[in-house]
Amino acid sequence: MPAERVFGYANSGVVEAGTRVYLKHRGFRVADMNEKSAEYLAGVRKLAQAVFESDDAAQKWLVTPNEALNGSTPLALCATAKGAQQVKRVLNAIEFGGVV
Repeated sequence: MPAERVFGYANSGVVEAGTRVYLKHRGFRVADMNEKSAEYLAGVRKLAQAVFESDDAAQKWLVTPNEALNGSTPLALCATAKGAQQVKRVLNAIEFGGVV
């Protein structure tokens, strides 16, 4: 899924309002998000906040294309369990070092 068509979560109670507002300001379209995708994103966002020790840094990282993810944004990959796992692997490599 391209970053421009990032699944939205305007109506999701799983993802905090701060992320929704941040993405709207970054120009991402807001569409419906299924419950599982919201759960994947919530888990990834929590890990990103722990790794970067900053909500702002985590949010920026989530919407920035990443070479370790073949140029996709971490946020876009969180639409699936497999994609969320790939993002977590990159976050763990950032935190602990190692190969992605």
